[in-house]
Amino acid sequence: MEYCQRPKIRVLQGTGAIEALKRYVEELEENTPEELTEAQTEAMIKLTKGLISAIQDETTVLDTVRQSRLLGRVKGAIKNVSQIFPEPAEPFLREPPVSNHVPSTSPPNHR
Repeated sequence: MEYCQRPKIRVLQGTGAIEALKRYVEELEENTPEELTEAQTEAMIKLTKGLISAIQDETTVLDTVRQSRLLGRVKGAIKNVSQIFPEPAEPFLREPPVSNHVPSTSPPNHR
């Protein structure tokens, strides 16, 4: 039995996939392949544009999830630090005490 060897296909994701699909749409719009009718070509263009939109939406959602994870990690780190140092540091966060002592204006008493 002979085995067929599958060709290696480059997998594109994100902006690489979007750019390749946009080029494909441009090719279809410029030259309708002889094997396709006008209606089939239009359907391929609509399908390809739908794929582009889906990839762009996925990229947006993934970016939002990544940002959300980062914020979660930052919040967790702040919580951990606040458990280690529960009280604010005196010299940095509180005003120094104000003295009610009024200096005397009388001359010092020397004996």
